[in-house]
Amino acid sequence: MSLGTGTGAGTGTGAGFPRIRYNITDRSQRSVVLDVVLKLLALPDSRFAVTEVLDLLGQEAVMARFELETKDIDSIRQWLVSSGIRWGANIDHKQKFLEIQTDDLAALERNSWKFGLERLLLGVALPGKSTGIVNLAGNDIYPVDGIEGTQAKILGRFAHFCDLLMKACEFFNENRAATIDEWQSRIGFLIETFLQLPDEQVYMIRNTLQIFDVPPAIGFNRPIDLATIRAVLEDQLELSIGSIGFLNGGVNFTALVPMRTLPFKVVCLLGMDDKAFPRQQSKSGFDLMAPEPRVGDRNARDDDRYLFIETLLSARKHFLVFWEGQSIRDNDELPPAVPVGDFLDLVSNSFDLVYPEIPEMSCSTKELRKLLITRHPLQAFSIKAFLKDPTNPKRGFDKRALKGAKKLANRDLTRRPKAFFTEALPDSPPDPWVVSVDDLARFLEHPIKYFLYHRLGIYLDDQESELQDRESFSFDYAQQWQFGDEYIKAAINDGSSWTDYLNRVGLEGRLPPGPLSQGVLAGVESKSQTIVDRVKDLRRAPAVTDENAKENHFIDLEIAGVRIVGTLDNLQNDCQIFSQYSLIRPNRVLYAFVHHLFACTINEQATTFLVGREGHGAVGDLIRFKAVGDDLKSVRQRALSLLEDIVNWYKYNWRCPLLLLPASSKLYYDEITRESDNPDQLAARRAAFVDPMESDDSGYRDVWEAFLFGELDPWIDPITGQLPVFPWEEDGMCRTVDKSKLDLYRPEEMAMKVWPVVLEFMN
Repeated sequence: MSLGTGTGAGTGTGAGFPRIRYNITDRSQRSVVLDVVLKLLALPDSRFAVTEVLDLLGQEAVMARFELETKDIDSIRQWLVSSGIRWGANIDHKQKFLEIQTDDLAALERNSWKFGLERLLLGVALPGKSTGIVNLAGNDIYPVDGIEGTQAKILGRFAHFCDLLMKACEFFNENRAATIDEWQSRIGFLIETFLQLPDEQVYMIRNTLQIFDVPPAIGFNRPIDLATIRAVLEDQLELSIGSIGFLNGGVNFTALVPMRTLPFKVVCLLGMDDKAFPRQQSKSGFDLMAPEPRVGDRNARDDDRYLFIETLLSARKHFLVFWEGQSIRDNDELPPAVPVGDFLDLVSNSFDLVYPEIPEMSCSTKELRKLLITRHPLQAFSIKAFLKDPTNPKRGFDKRALKGAKKLANRDLTRRPKAFFTEALPDSPPDPWVVSVDDLARFLEHPIKYFLYHRLGIYLDDQESELQDRESFSFDYAQQWQFGDEYIKAAINDGSSWTDYLNRVGLEGRLPPGPLSQGVLAGVESKSQTIVDRVKDLRRAPAVTDENAKENHFIDLEIAGVRIVGTLDNLQNDCQIFSQYSLIRPNRVLYAFVHHLFACTINEQATTFLVGREGHGAVGDLIRFKAVGDDLKSVRQRALSLLEDIVNWYKYNWRCPLLLLPASSKLYYDEITRESDNPDQLAARRAAFVDPMESDDSGYRDVWEAFLFGELDPWIDPITGQLPVFPWEEDGMCRTVDKSKLDLYRPEEMAMKVWPVVLEFMN
């Protein structure tokens, strides 16, 4: 038997594994339907948190009632994130919990259900994409875009569900007390309104509701409040808890409760961690008996100690106790629960252990405690778990873990680590092959990311946003970057001020109410405003304001068999300006460089600026690209020649990842050109791989490169110390160019090919 401080019949873990019959007792027999009823009755006293409502909607019976599917719930989740809903039905509901008085009622209503649903529904009602603030009945609303077609129907059903839910909660708040007959009608109405049930579940619920049937002879017809009804229903449902399946053979999992400790050959206690057992007895503030305990008063800690002793006495052959013995933070030793520690002290101080056949296992009183405790290895596949040693009790019995231990023991320490990508993709380019200007720029910005994302469909940075039940009062680096970048674009493109921007973000529900947002984002405002002012200064230059300058910004070129089309949206006359809140890293330099080359194909005086912030790993806070050549013809020819190289790299990247690693290749180039007489190739490779520039702002390695290379170092072979040979190069499939030119597509050569040219245009 196995007992736990907190944990149906089943067998085994899968094909090929021992099938051990087990039973889990003490499980409530309440149905999912009754859980929904209890959640509905609990909502009137809740904060109406977004996760609570979505959890209720995700129940199968509720989805069926409102004609929704599981995939629809995923869409609704994303809409809720976009709408800014956190908690509270409306302003009146939120004020009951906040207990504050404020004149800015509109700000207080933000992040409520009324606030978010209005944003969602108004986004559907407006024709096309809403791009500004809409005033509705005196309130400013910023609609949520992107919901149309069949999604509008799903949103309508969800809004209907929310409307019924809020009306039901409002009704129960206004009519909290009712007679038993009225409560039966109310619960029946909730079931009919929110659930679609098969006949057998309807019959089961009707039987459950019979607890409210009171014989007329009793004459009880007083009103009963909502809290009492919930408690009665909870108690009645818990009565269905029993020992069904107990003593039904195999391993029995059960709670540690009195009168459960019938004799068993083997008894295991699970989860006997320190502070988890005995139970901590909480005392209510209004409990007048707690300060003056009397003889005979019940004590939960003493009860648990008795249960431990009772369980120990029920074990006939083996008594096993498990607890978390090592800290997950620093691996320090953790003590067991107090009763377990007392038991170990008692045994170790009372006995000497003698093994005549194995003298080395005999021990004195002091050593007995260590022998009684077995510390298992962290992983089940550890070699230590399968050593054949009579003094080692850490034996494993999992065949799958044994296979892992054997591989671990026989591993070849001299083998090269494997990369994720091992062979080239088929050479099947689209016909016609058309690439946009921005796509080509994003390719050179991060070739490996472009390959994994566009060719293999791997999305490593598409993280699902989590629903939040509370307003945000602090922002991490990613959120600050988003605020700063959005403000820069709004200020430059629309002339918005910081106050205008904060007003819009507040209407999206992304800021805390009141003046808190001003203090939280003060640093973001100063840094982003510096970038905005610099961009405006650049735009006031004569080359930008000249009305006679050329206006043709459309690109349509045939380069190396690929058609390149697009517009240079940031090009204004002779000047092209890119701005960003983040640091200017090498990958962004390459992105702007591609746009600069296209600008040079239509203007011999083209100048491109990249404005951002300076910091560790940044190239600078202002990057300027100039045109290289004496006239339009030479400037255009040089730009087209370089674009042809980039397009050929793009074609190579269609089948194999181009090993241009923007951050580390720039560092390699800087290191290799530092000592021009006798450059140290190995030192340059090592510096390129271990420098923090290769990591993101959180201190981790670039996630796309880590996914492709795995444990493989793209700069150093662990055996030869030279540049490694990658699997997709060995098979020869991706050699779309002459074999003698294959080195052009490797990290060292790509670094020496790209950065001298880029720096030439920057000087």
